[in-house]
Amino acid sequence: MQIIKLLQWYAKTWVSLTTDFGFYRNLAIASLRKSIWFVLISYALLSIVVTIIFSRQVLPTISNEIQAVPIQIDNQLSADSQLIWDGTTLRIEPQQVISLAHLQFASSPEKKSKLINVSTTTIFLQVNGQTQEILLTELLGQEKFMLSKTEILAHTQNIVVQAERFLKLLSYFLPILFFANFLLSRSLFLALETTLLYFVLRIYRKRQKFSVLLKLTLHILVLAEVVNQWTEIVLPQSNISMLSVSFWVLLVIVLLQQYQYPDRHNNKTGVR
Repeated sequence: MQIIKLLQWYAKTWVSLTTDFGFYRNLAIASLRKSIWFVLISYALLSIVVTIIFSRQVLPTISNEIQAVPIQIDNQLSADSQLIWDGTTLRIEPQQVISLAHLQFASSPEKKSKLINVSTTTIFLQVNGQTQEILLTELLGQEKFMLSKTEILAHTQNIVVQAERFLKLLSYFLPILFFANFLLSRSLFLALETTLLYFVLRIYRKRQKFSVLLKLTLHILVLAEVVNQWTEIVLPQSNISMLSVSFWVLLVIVLLQQYQYPDRHNNKTGVR
């Protein structure tokens, strides 16, 4: 019964949020706790939606790429190929390049050709457009080894099995991970933007209590997030986040409405 009441309150808040400017004026006397609950429920629902999309579109692609690795390695290695680590360098004999979907192994790989590029001494990782280097000695140690093609494929298949188990386990925790990510990133965003708004209004002598502004920005954040997520769906290749832009556009619209028509809602309700 409590859940039904909660959902009814949440739906009613959404309707007021999108159809009634008076709702924002009433936030001054509304409960901050309710504003926080509205945001938490919104991001919990968003996390579930993102999880469903990720599980249906991204995870199957990753799984297929992982399962294809042994086949690709088998096709690219010759029957007498050997993987040799002498304590300082890693090489394949006879010398050849191994190229997978996101990984390349070559004696002198291009650092940005793949997500992971492995040379005889170093792993080059592409992280947010930056190249990070990891020495193979840090991962493989000083103990020497030599693997035949059969052993390489056996180890690769074992890694694939472990990776598949990890993906399956990860799928159960995705809602929590997405929610935690939203909670952390949006909390920082909201703190910065609300503080900025507070000082901007003080400069223009439109002072409001920080708690009142926080209730306003909490609700505006949810609307801005909808615009942001919709933009990512419509323009998936775009690297521009619409969160900040939509947040400030919506915020300016609401504030202008409040300052231009401060008594509009009150007059409708008979309050002066």
